[in-house]
Amino acid sequence: MTAPPEVARGSRLGGAGLVVLLALVLGGVLGAADALFAPRIEEQRRARLRRVALDVVPGGGALEEVTVGGAVVLRITAGPQPGEGALVGWAVPGEAPGFADVVRILVGLDPEARTITGLAVLDARETPGLGDRIREAEFCDRFAEHPIAGPIEIDAISGATVSSEAVQSAVEADVARVAAAIRRLEPGSASGEAPR
Repeated sequence: MTAPPEVARGSRLGGAGLVVLLALVLGGVLGAADALFAPRIEEQRRARLRRVALDVVPGGGALEEVTVGGAVVLRITAGPQPGEGALVGWAVPGEAPGFADVVRILVGLDPEARTITGLAVLDARETPGLGDRIREAEFCDRFAEHPIAGPIEIDAISGATVSSEAVQSAVEADVARVAAAIRRLEPGSASGEAPR
């Protein structure tokens, strides 16, 4: 025997209402969690970026965020405080599409922004065991001491050509563009956009 149509319709509406109520409650919980933890997550992201920047620019002590060529870069000096001590280099972000997702890198440059001092992969969701090998020091170290101007000839990782080329593309496009803007800065004005 089946329930009368009015009872069946009422139970379906009650079930839909419950689903909507649960969605609203869970959405509110997720929104509150995001608002609560977002500042801490951003703080940890910035701390990691600072550690990586000091790895790709050896000899650095203090970092200062500056905007050059429309990009936020890190100006790295030898002193204990930003702006103190000699300029030891720049940490410049770059990104390019990889095999699975966008590959984000941080490239260290010498004070004149002409030579790569180091490279690190900040974020990549490439194929485990293949494309994710772009994070390894053996690959990243291939870029050190290369001039930033012109094409950079780096051997790709076997089986991870697209991921390897994504890193190379980010260096040749994003980083090279910002490096050229750094070289156009007035001497001593490396705190903003002041082309010669």
